[in-house]
Formats: sequence, structure tokens, C-alpha cells
Amino acid sequence: NISGKGLLTLKTGNFDNSHNGRVSSSDRLDMTSAQLTNSDGGSIGSSQALTASVSRLSQQGGSLFSNTSLSLDLNNGQLDNQGGLINAPGALLLKNVNEVLNQNGEISSAQAFTVNAQQLDNSGGKLLSNQLLTLRIARALTNLKGMIAAAGVDATANTLDNTGGTLTSRNNLDLTVTGLLTNRDKGLINAAQALKVGKASLDNQNGQVLGGTSLILDATSINNTAKGLINSTGTLNLTAGSLDAGNSGEVSATRDMTLVLNALSLNGGRVMGDAGLSIDMQGNDLNNLGGLITADGSLTLNRIRDLNNQSGEVSSAQSFRFDGRTLNNSSGKLISSNVLTVNATNLLNQNGLISGWQGLNVSGNRLDNRTNGTLSSRNGNLVTTLTGELLNGGNGALVSQNTLSVTADSLDNSGGILSSGTGQTLTVAGLLNNSQNGLIDSGAGLTIKANALNNAAGNLTAQQG
Repeated sequence: NISGKGLLTLKTGNFDNSHNGRVSSSDRLDMTSAQLTNSDGGSIGSSQALTASVSRLSQQGGSLFSNTSLSLDLNNGQLDNQGGLINAPGALLLKNVNEVLNQNGEISSAQAFTVNAQQLDNSGGKLLSNQLLTLRIARALTNLKGMIAAAGVDATANTLDNTGGTLTSRNNLDLTVTGLLTNRDKGLINAAQALKVGKASLDNQNGQVLGGTSLILDATSINNTAKGLINSTGTLNLTAGSLDAGNSGEVSATRDMTLVLNALSLNGGRVMGDAGLSIDMQGNDLNNLGGLITADGSLTLNRIRDLNNQSGEVSSAQSFRFDGRTLNNSSGKLISSNVLTVNATNLLNQNGLISGWQGLNVSGNRLDNRTNGTLSSRNGNLVTTLTGELLNGGNGALVSQNTLSVTADSLDNSGGILSSGTGQTLTVAGLLNNSQNGLIDSGAGLTIKANALNNAAGNLTAQQG
């Protein structure tokens, strides 16, 4: 044991304080050595400031602490704190560190501190601050089942592996990763206030990325499958080359959410906005196969080329519109609680539902609404305007509680239903086929303009209200 009641100064070559060795000062402690070994229960501490300059610290299971401030200069050497403790309630200064090994160890301070290193491995370890924690890691930051927590976090790394780990801030968290950011297997990245994640390729399979007042996520690609969660209790702004949120993945926000993407695939996942939701596909396709896109507020769908909504749902409590090249809504749902407008060159709605409760406007070239497909409006008018054919056979249905207006080059309603609560107007340039128990039913006036009409075994009814 080495102890001092006043200033204690140690200058030596290699210094081994392992196996429950003790160095303590009731005042300040100044140390200078080559390699410092403080493992297996070794303890180096001071009541006042502790200053150490070493070429390497090997502290597996040891402790280095001060009751005030601690300054540790590694002179570009390695800091090995596996299972160890480095702590100061005051200022903690780590200088000239090449590599930090903190597996199952703890580096902590009540004040702000910075770790600037080539590599940092905090797997199973703790990096803790009651103020701002700044991490500047040139290469790999590894936090497998580790804890990085502070009142504020500002972290930069080339890669971050937070598999099963926690990276959390009680205020803001600013994270910049230029390479791969892995947050799998219940990994957690969250901020109670603003969370900003930049430029990474994000693997969030079964992980969570959570923002408080806001979440800004800018990524080259995002894998949010396998129950991955990206959520903000405030606003959410997400920009990425591609987003895959399939297999029960979720992207959601309590306030307005904006997604700007080149590729979006849900495949059983969901994008949900408690307020407004804007999706900009920049001229690319949106794959919502078996997925859910919904907003309690406004829903804006911008620059979508083809929308695959097979067995999926796109819905909003407010009016919205879809403009695109192809809409495949087979067994899907496209629903607005207000007015819905759909404009696509090719519309496929077999066994699907397209509904605008306060009004539905559908336009395009060709509509295949066969096999129990339904276009409906509960309380508004239904207007369908096509330059090509409308296929509505096999129990297809166009149903409106108010007026129904259909314009098409040809209309096949064999075994189908065209129904309106009030007036109905059908304008067909070619053949209107209402055979095989087809039903055209109007609750008021019925106007049919067609080049030819086949009503064999069909039904035409109209009632003036």
C-alpha cells in the first residue's frame, strides 16, 4: 500500500498495482509511469484531483477514481478497463487514447466528459455522465448489451454495433455514423428530447429508435423488420434510400411525420401517424403488400409510380389522393373517412375495397373491379371516369348512397352491381354488358348512354324519389 495525507507524486517505469494493491492520497495524486497495471482489485484514488500520464492502462477488475476531478493521459496508448471502474464526480478528462476496452467496466462522471479514440468497446459496460457525454470514435464503437447514458449525448463513429445495448439521453442525442449502425435484438437508441441519427446504414431488426420531441433520421438504407420500431412522441422526419419495415416492423409518430424515400417495402409492417403523414417516393414504387399505412390527420402521397397494396391498407381520417401509374389493390383497402381521389393508368381492385366516405373520385384508363371488388361512398358521390374498360363482373360493386356517375369505353357488369341511393348516370362509348344477373339499381333517376346494351338475364331498376 502507498498512501499520503498531502500531495502524493509517483514517477516510475512500469507500475504494477494488481492483486488488491492500494495507492491513495487524502489530497492530490500525480502519477507518471509507462505501463500501469491495476487489475484484480487494484485501487488508485485521491480525495482531490488525480492526474495520471501513462503509456498504457491495464485495469481489469481495478479502480481508478477521484473524489473531485480526474485527468488521464494515455499518450496514444490503450485503456483497458475491462471489469474496472474509472470515476470522478467532477471533471473527467481522457486524453490521447488510441483504444478503449471497457467490456463490463464503468467510466463515469457527474460532469461532462469526452472520449476521443480510434476504437471503443463498451460491451456489457457503462459510460455514464450526468451532463453531456461526447464520443468521437474514428473507427468502431461497440456497445453489445452495454449502456451509454447521459443528460446529453453527442456521438460520432464510423460504425456502431448496439446489438442488445442502450444508447440513451435524458435530453438531446446527436448520433452520426458514416458506416453500418447495428441496433438489433432489442437494441435501444433513444432521447427524451430531440434525437438525430445521421448518414448510417441502419439495421434495426427487433430494435428501437425512439425520439421524444422530435426524431430526424437520415440513412442510406434502413432494415426495420422483425418488430423493429422507429417512433417519435413528437415529429418524425425520415430520409433514406430504402426502408424495409416488413414482418411487423413499425414507423410511427404522435405528431407530423414525413418520409422521403427511393424504396419502401412494408410486407406486413406499418407506418402510422397520429397526426399528418407525408410519403414522398421521388418517382419510385411503394410496396405495401400486407402492410398498413394510416394517418389520423392528413395523408399526402407524393411522386409514387406504382402502388402495390395487395392485402394491405392505406387509410386516413381526412381526405387524400393517390396519383400514379399502377394501383394494385387486390384484397386491399384504400379508405378515406372524408373524400378519396384516385388517379392511375391501370387500376386492379379484385376483392379489394376503395372507399371515400364523403365522396370517391376514380379516374384512369382501365379498372378491373371483378371478383368482389368494391368502390363505395357512404355519404358522398361516386364518380368513375375511364378512357378504357371497366370490368365489374363476378360480384364487383360500385355503390354510392348518393349519386353514381360512370364514364368508360366499355363496361362489363355481368354478375356485378351498380347501385346508387340517388341519381345514376352511365356513359359508355361501346358495350354495356349487364347480363348474367347483373344489377343496375338507382334510388332515383337512371340515365344510360351506351352504343350497345346487353341486359340478358340482367336487372335495371330506377325509382324517382
